[in-house]
Amino acid sequence: MRSSDLTCALARKLTTYAIAGDASSAPLSGHVETCLRCQAYRAELSRRRRQLGELGGRVEAPPADLVDAIFADLDRPEPVGTGWVPWAGAAVALSVMVWLARRRLAA
Repeated sequence: MRSSDLTCALARKLTTYAIAGDASSAPLSGHVETCLRCQAYRAELSRRRRQLGELGGRVEAPPADLVDAIFADLDRPEPVGTGWVPWAGAAVALSVMVWLARRRLAA
């Protein structure tokens, strides 16, 4: 890992905490002022913070039948062959075939 990558990683961590206040007081503000990646990250955080602030206390209610639909999906039996067991069996069989082929080639 290059030192600039390490500096960027550290600057991003500190920017995440400093974005709520004055980011110019962050210890790595000099790096952020010259690094385009860190500036883009800081701008993205600021944009997301602004969008969250615009939501305010608004609460969206889920559809009335959402809980019933979830329970109906959970109660429905799983169709045969769509679970993970057939895939696991196929993976084991393929692994054994590859192992045997390599063993024969090595001999």
